[in-house]
Amino acid sequence: MAVLVYEHAVATGDRRLLPEGSAMAEALAMALSEAGERPVIPAAEGVGLRWGVVVRSLEEALDMCDGAVVVAPEDDDVLAGVIEELSEAGLRVYGPDPDAVRIAADKVETKGRLKEAGLRVPPEDGECLVVKPRGSCGSEGVIMSLEDGVNGDDVLIEGLVAGPKCSVLACRWGGDVGVLAVNDQVMVEAAGHMIYVGGVTPSAFLGVEDARSLAVTVGDALGLDGVFGVDLVVTKSGPVVLEVNPRPTTPIVAAASEDPESVASSLLGDPRDVSYESSYLYVHGGLSALTEMIMDRMDVEASETLKIGGLRVVEIR
Repeated sequence: MAVLVYEHAVATGDRRLLPEGSAMAEALAMALSEAGERPVIPAAEGVGLRWGVVVRSLEEALDMCDGAVVVAPEDDDVLAGVIEELSEAGLRVYGPDPDAVRIAADKVETKGRLKEAGLRVPPEDGECLVVKPRGSCGSEGVIMSLEDGVNGDDVLIEGLVAGPKCSVLACRWGGDVGVLAVNDQVMVEAAGHMIYVGGVTPSAFLGVEDARSLAVTVGDALGLDGVFGVDLVVTKSGPVVLEVNPRPTTPIVAAASEDPESVASSLLGDPRDVSYESSYLYVHGGLSALTEMIMDRMDVEASETLKIGGLRVVEIR
């Protein structure tokens, strides 16, 4: 089957998000190719990819494909809008419906539903506060503050939850849930802003079965199908859910590298677990200087697989 792999930064040429977008698009295309599918990727002029059939317009891709997998920001209604456009063009979109995406994109609505489902969520106050734009993703616009405030229409103010930051990448179809990756997140604070710079798969703090239980409850509460991510903090009392991303997230790169066929199966409606024999460190541009220094000392090319202390490094640049 020809599958349209729509990754928003790749399709639009958004240079700010292109490193991560290209890595995810290539991972999805590689997994689908290894499973015998034919990935077709609309990419802006000048964007090159190593996997899949690359076309230069969405219209051309629509004429070639029967199904689609979408990775796009859920804020500003981008993800929901793309899903609607592809569905109206006659493609089967393997993922959540637009209504579920809009629920997950609204942090206030999501927090209320998760709390009703019995999951722990951040408190409304605390000694240190976290200010989140109501509809942002990828930690964008998240600010730490010691000053008290009042929740407004466009922001969510919560108490900071201490503990290891983790994420779950799961897939849900018809109530069945597969766990594709459980990850430790690397977060840094810069001038009061929280910035996500990478992570490690698998997690040292959260097990697969606990991750599955969490994903089942989140999926049921929000009505999500397809691949989605859950960001959380591990505490002594259990996980505290921070937000939900109704789309594949960066750890799909590690999952596809480890077990491409299980990832492809999960993408197309048959959720499976990915079991890890290797550990992966994926690095965003914020740590690229460190990686480049190590590569220089080891005299290896940037395209080669780099191992540090047994970790397979995926540099996203």
